[in-house]
Amino acid sequence: RIARPTQTHTRIDSSSSKMLTQDQLQRYEQDGFLVVKQLLTLSECQKLKTTVDRLIDDWEPEQDYSWMFPHGQTKERSMDQELIDSGDTISFFIENDAVDPQTVQSHRDSTYILSEPFKAVGIWIALEDATIENGCLWFIPGSNSTTTKRRCIRNPNEQEFNDGKVLIFQGEEEYDDSAFIPVEVKAGDAILIDGQVVHKSEQNKSPQTRQICAFHIFETHNSTYSKENWLQTATSFPLLYDD
Repeated sequence: RIARPTQTHTRIDSSSSKMLTQDQLQRYEQDGFLVVKQLLTLSECQKLKTTVDRLIDDWEPEQDYSWMFPHGQTKERSMDQELIDSGDTISFFIENDAVDPQTVQSHRDSTYILSEPFKAVGIWIALEDATIENGCLWFIPGSNSTTTKRRCIRNPNEQEFNDGKVLIFQGEEEYDDSAFIPVEVKAGDAILIDGQVVHKSEQNKSPQTRQICAFHIFETHNSTYSKENWLQTATSFPLLYDD
């Protein structure tokens, strides 16, 4: 099922700005990720969680969802062009397995979202403590020094694209599983993630949830969002700031 966006606003008023030190910048460039302690207060984390809970409680799926994929057809239908072109109109996906403690396979964000030259950072904010037991992030430090060899792109073959095979993978990458290190964080901590760094999360093996808020920022100055990316929007992405 795919739900259309619901308009909501949660205002976060941090009392102090967060500026990275030179040492933090160097660690980020070296490791490909950086933990920023207490980017949000516990009160702000709770405000975001409460807003999400309210949206879920108020949601009426019979009125809002647009498609329901029969069992066995989800993968094929998910490649439908209309779905791929709806990056700015889809609010969220609901799957039968969404509530299960699934593993997020090792990957680089640049495999799926690329700019040329690549200038992107992921912002991953823990709204609850993230531990090894409940599925914290794992990283290969320094893997951002190499670029991705694997890309998920829109199929350039027009015939295959029109027949429904709109996404394809190009290239292969293998990662040394022993090189990953866990990064446990407290509620309110943020992790800055270089788009080239290899990361993953393991299964949540605990009864504790691990709610987060995550988004990506692209530098648009002298950089172009790739038209090969699977995610495209009818309008430009909103600007974080404008010089």
